Amino acid sequence: MTNTAETFNACNMLPCIQRRANIIARKQGHGIATYICFGDEDKVIDHISYGYRKETTGEYVSNAYRSNFGWKNTYYQPALTTVQLKVGGAA
Repeated sequence: MTNTAETFNACNMLPCIQRRANIIARKQGHGIATYICFGDEDKVIDHISYGYRKETTGEYVSNAYRSNFGWKNTYYQPALTTVQLKVGGAA
């Protein structure tokens, strides 16, 4: 692989793209952007909240539930936010 100007500039743009996606996600009340795609406008496409969930039904449970009898049937769901960035747009 050669070090062309296009490759160098693309690598330098990755932090800018992540920063722009995080700005859009946080303006909508979410945390950082975990997935980024490109499209016609800047927007949050999907968000999944964090917390403990039941393996069988997928519903969120409290810590009281987990401490009493549900610790074996639960898993931790990290927050996931998918952001769409406008191609060629500015923040």
